[in-house]
Amino acid sequence: DNPPPPSHAARARRGDNDGGGAAGDDEGGGGRIDGDSSEDDEMEGMETSCPVDVDEDIFLIDSGEHLQAVHDIAAAALKRRRLDRALEIFDKILRSLHARGEQEGKRPEHRLVGSTHHNIAVVQMWAGKYEDALKSLENAVRFREMSHPKFHPAIAVSLAKRGVVQFALDRHDDAIKSFEQALAVRRRVLAFDHLEMGKLHNNMGAAHQHRGDAISALRSFTSALEIQRPWLEGPVRRADIVHDASVTLGNMGRTYLERGDCAMSLYAYEEALLLQTTSFRKDGEVVLTTLGNVARAKACGGNISEALRIYGGMLRSIASVGGAMPDRFAVETTGLMAALHLAERQDKEAAACLRRVRDWQRRNLDAAHPALRGTEANLRQLEQGGRDGGLAP
Repeated sequence: DNPPPPSHAARARRGDNDGGGAAGDDEGGGGRIDGDSSEDDEMEGMETSCPVDVDEDIFLIDSGEHLQAVHDIAAAALKRRRLDRALEIFDKILRSLHARGEQEGKRPEHRLVGSTHHNIAVVQMWAGKYEDALKSLENAVRFREMSHPKFHPAIAVSLAKRGVVQFALDRHDDAIKSFEQALAVRRRVLAFDHLEMGKLHNNMGAAHQHRGDAISALRSFTSALEIQRPWLEGPVRRADIVHDASVTLGNMGRTYLERGDCAMSLYAYEEALLLQTTSFRKDGEVVLTTLGNVARAKACGGNISEALRIYGGMLRSIASVGGAMPDRFAVETTGLMAALHLAERQDKEAAACLRRVRDWQRRNLDAAHPALRGTEANLRQLEQGGRDGGLAP
């Protein structure tokens, strides 16, 4: 539910939308997928629409049409998720812009250089190269500040994206500063209730939450919801607005849960669930994840039987959609059920859940994996009827 730390791949698409205006920002990201020869031929054919200096290996960008042609080449690579190829093209654009400036006896156009650095950073983020992305965004901010007025939206976009990358690198204090700087710029050009302001407040709250400052986190989440809620009450309830508000509520619920405030956590999670069921499939991963959080909050408040009932319903929903839901999702749910059965000293039910978890782990994990070894140790102890020594984590 937060901006995307590298160690939390399941959240890689949560809460990191800063309203960026970079080329390719709306493209998917992932590992490199090698295209076939026909795709390579098509991309090579596109390159002929812009002159190339073969000796220097740069584009000869002499007009807006040339620059557009080069960006079309990069877009083709991004469409096929060939991230390495896209990065090569953007790097070539940078070198071409600098070479053009040298030939004309002046500095390269900072506006274009800044945009190119930002686009490179976006692709590097998709590729999981967060350290490289941070360097690119530092350059993007620097060049955009040199080429735009002080409170230009492009500067805010790069500052916000820099905050997301810093969050991903667990540099939470730096991320908060970047989000604050982005908000300062946005406040000068956007209305208070603009949706992009809500996203920035949510991201800042997530950074506060990860650094252990629950009070500041809840303050930021509340600011985000003050912006998002009126949009939900409009004549058209768009799925993206529902998603943003439910992400904020989920982050708020997690913060309350970590503070031990089970009642407030449950309230936030249930509101998020109510929103999501108006726009998303009830047997989809988004809704089921929030339903699992509702179960956690109920268990926190001592209502373990209700939590188990919810988890059981989740497993039936997962089974009904078959391969549409990752196996890991069902296994994690089963593991949580095992923990609750153990807490209630329902050893028979706990053992049945642990067997299902063990069987999945044996198929998917190395034999020496600590998770598998822990599950097997707990199962042996339950089957032998002994709890005195405690169960393995």
